[in-house]
Formats: sequence, C-alpha cells, structure tokens
Amino acid sequence: MNYKNTNRAFSLIELSIVILIIGLLIAGITKGSELYYKMKIATAQRSDNDLTFHLNYIGGVSLRLDALNQDSFNQNEVSDGSRITNWYDVKPEENGAPINLSQSGNSRPYYKKNGVNGLPSVKFKGGGATNIKKTNLSAEDLVGNRYATIFIVQNRLAGGANIFRWDDGQKRISLGGARSTSPYMWFDYGIYPVSVPNQSITIANNPISSLISVDANNLPVDAIGKPHILALLKNGNLLKIRYDGQFIAGVDSGATAQVEGTRAGLFEIGQDFDGLIGEFVVFNKALSTAEIKKIEGYLGQKWGIEVIH
Repeated sequence: MNYKNTNRAFSLIELSIVILIIGLLIAGITKGSELYYKMKIATAQRSDNDLTFHLNYIGGVSLRLDALNQDSFNQNEVSDGSRITNWYDVKPEENGAPINLSQSGNSRPYYKKNGVNGLPSVKFKGGGATNIKKTNLSAEDLVGNRYATIFIVQNRLAGGANIFRWDDGQKRISLGGARSTSPYMWFDYGIYPVSVPNQSITIANNPISSLISVDANNLPVDAIGKPHILALLKNGNLLKIRYDGQFIAGVDSGATAQVEGTRAGLFEIGQDFDGLIGEFVVFNKALSTAEIKKIEGYLGQKWGIEVIH
C-alpha cells in the first residue's frame, strides 16, 4: 500500500513538472514572438526615418497617412481589431492644415496589428461596409490642378471598386478595380467617365477628363492577395500606373483634365476596397521618375516589399 501511494504521488509530481515546462515553453514562445514583432517595428521605423527625410526634401506632400506611426490614431484604438475613428494626417505642419479622415459607428475600418507584411495597417472589409473620409475638401487642397503623384502601400484581398476617390458630384479623382474577381483597375482624373471599360489598356478622352484602364493581363499575377506599392502619376495630359517600381501602363490622354475651380467634395478611402492599407501619400505635384523611384525604394524597405527598378 505504501509503495502504491508513493508511486501515485510521484506521478502527480511528474505531471506537475510537465505542465510547468509546457507553461514555460508557451511563455517563452510568446515573449519571443513579441520580441520579434518589436524588432520588426524598430527596423521599419529606421527605414521610415529615411523615407520621411526624402518626402520632406522633395516637398509638396499634401497628405500622409501612415499606419506605422501611432500618432496616426487615437491611442485607445491602437490595438488589434479595434475600430478606427480617426486616421490623422502626419505630413509636416508647414505643408498646410492636416487632412484628417474620420468615420463613425459600424462603418469604421479596423486597426490590424499584423497587417501588410506583419506591420500595422488599416483593414477595410469591402462592399461599402467600411471607409474613412474627409468631407468638404477642395481638390486643390489635395492635388495640383493637373498634377499629382500618389503612393499607396496596400494588400488587396479581393476584387472591388473604388480604393479611393475625391468627388464633388461633377468631377472626381479615383483609383479602383473591378466589381468581380478580375483584378483589372482604373485611374481617372476629371469628369465622370461614362463607363470603365475592361479592356487591355484603354484611354478615355474628352476635353476635361482622362482615364486609363488596365486589365488583368497587364497587372501582376498576384495583384490580389499580396502586398504591393502602387504609384500613380498625373502630369498634365499624362497618366501613369506603377506596381512595385515597375511601369505598368502610361498614356498621353490628349485631355486637359483638371480640377481647378471645383466645389468642395468628399475624399474617401476604402469604399469598396477589401484589403489592407499601410500607407497613403499624396503629392500636389508631378514627381520626376528619379524621385518616384527614390520614394518607392524607401517604401519597399519600410514595408518589406520587393521593388524592382
């Protein structure tokens, strides 16, 4: 009897030790993953220092939304899965009044701790379910009359229409994709186009509008489901789209598309976009190819996206 009791007690001790070891392993793995995450954030922040320097050096930044910068959000919402009420513009103060975006209720997007390549991002659900916006914004506060350069770090998870748009009811500037699984996309600047054609590379012209539409055959095969850096250029009559440093499409539309003298309109990100956005930068001027490549390179380093020049 004594032998059996001793043996039973020894088994309970062994079990307690095993449980303790498992607990220590779990705690170690958790701390290790937290340490790795902090190291990844620190690496991205070092790259951001270089990016910020060059953004300021080039000048003309009218809007900068950066999910890595915790000043971009209300501090009580900087946790995984929290709804985002505000996305604050973090451009330099000398560049003008901040263009802060906001939303309320169930239309708010989400803060994603491990978003684009494991870095903080804003998650949009698509289908018009979530967005973040600025009302009564003059286009001239966002872009130049016929000149703009826009960078978007994003991971598009499904097909959808507008990724972003500025719209005053008569004219608009927008970037969008199909309302289907086909990843074709368009970039338009000026009055509303009659339709967005799903063709190889299409130009829509009229005196005050220009549009470029690019189908799936001219986009990366992984345009959906992988992080990318999009660069959009409006330079007079010229429109360009770039993916990860690669020129995808560009046209001289022959149109004098402009936004001068427009009414205050709605600027919105996420309307039908299903995916993640890490950073959104707008210049109110057309950057040179060398300047665009420089910004693409620093964005690639920061967000862990391969850029090919």
